[in-house]
Amino acid sequence: MHRAYHAIPPLTSPTGELVNSVYGFFSIWLAAVKRFQPDSTAVAFDTKGPTFRDKLFQEYKAKRVKPPDNFYQQIPIIKQLLKDIEVPMLEKNGFEADDLIGTLAKKLAQGDWQIIIVTGDQDVFQLIDSKIRVFYPSKGLGNGDIFGEQEVFNKFGFMPERMVDFKALAGDPSDNIPGVAGIGKKTAQTLVCRYAKLDTIYQNIANLSSRTQTLLSAGKSQAELSRQLAQIDTNAPIVFSQEDSRLKNFNQEKVEQEFIKLGFKSLASRLPKSERKNFEQQALL
Repeated sequence: MHRAYHAIPPLTSPTGELVNSVYGFFSIWLAAVKRFQPDSTAVAFDTKGPTFRDKLFQEYKAKRVKPPDNFYQQIPIIKQLLKDIEVPMLEKNGFEADDLIGTLAKKLAQGDWQIIIVTGDQDVFQLIDSKIRVFYPSKGLGNGDIFGEQEVFNKFGFMPERMVDFKALAGDPSDNIPGVAGIGKKTAQTLVCRYAKLDTIYQNIANLSSRTQTLLSAGKSQAELSRQLAQIDTNAPIVFSQEDSRLKNFNQEKVEQEFIKLGFKSLASRLPKSERKNFEQQALL
């Protein structure tokens, strides 16, 4: 939604509502459904109010600029359309959407599911394993790259689960995760490629340059805090029904009309047909 809001010029419905986020959100979602033909799908949302990360670090996300009101005014439209298509929506006070996605993805991956996470946020790369991949729509609203274990390794030089250790050192300005002062992305990447885990890096601190030793020693507490902030909670207390998540019959005529009312004729024609056959168990989150 946020990506679409900034990527698409102001787009209004025939009644004058700003709907660029709505249009972009469903452009990405419909493209993903067409590409992956999932058996099940769900959408996770952040909620208002603090999360457990805010309790750990009051400055968490403090530098993030709040979007204008006309961004937030589009959220109920998106939620209503998802409800009409009968797509489950996951929300939990105290947890971010990434925690809900991570919890569900890891739970489903214990069975026979193959998981596709659709996001423009590299935070979720830490969840990738042999059954979980990420569709990263970095090129427009429908195209993008698929990241599995090998793709992450090719890009960063370390495995997905080490993304947390990387952020513990390098930090993340978008979330105001501090990292270790003076340790940039390049040094963090080199250290994680060499030693993998944050604890192992500190165990081998004597083998590093004197400057790096000084920075790491001074920033150890910040590194440990940053690792906690970057770690996705995969044990969030959520209730999820696999049956409710299946793409199934919905009132297609009603949904098409709602899209047309918003001025989305092209999107209305791309809606999945309501009569669907069961596919191999693959979930889209």
